[in-house]
Amino acid sequence: MVRSLPYILFVCFIIACAGSQKREEERIRRILESTASYHIERAAAATDSGHFDQAVKRLRQAAEIAPWEPAVFNNMGVAFYHMEEYDSAIV
Repeated sequence: MVRSLPYILFVCFIIACAGSQKREEERIRRILESTASYHIERAAAATDSGHFDQAVKRLRQAAEIAPWEPAVFNNMGVAFYHMEEYDSAIV
């Protein structure tokens, strides 16, 4: 029994680290999703694949975070243009 104690402790340590890593990954994901650049990149990917409505959604999220960022509004105009919503593209 005494000899198996180090192995049990080692297994418990590995399990604890795995749970800790998952929590850390979740925390990092939340931090990334709170940045405008994350939403701009996701919008660019959506635009590249032709999902312009999703791009506009992401760009609106980015505009809430960083309303001073001109790339957000330029990219939104491009997405609206591809959706043939020209008045929205101009605005």
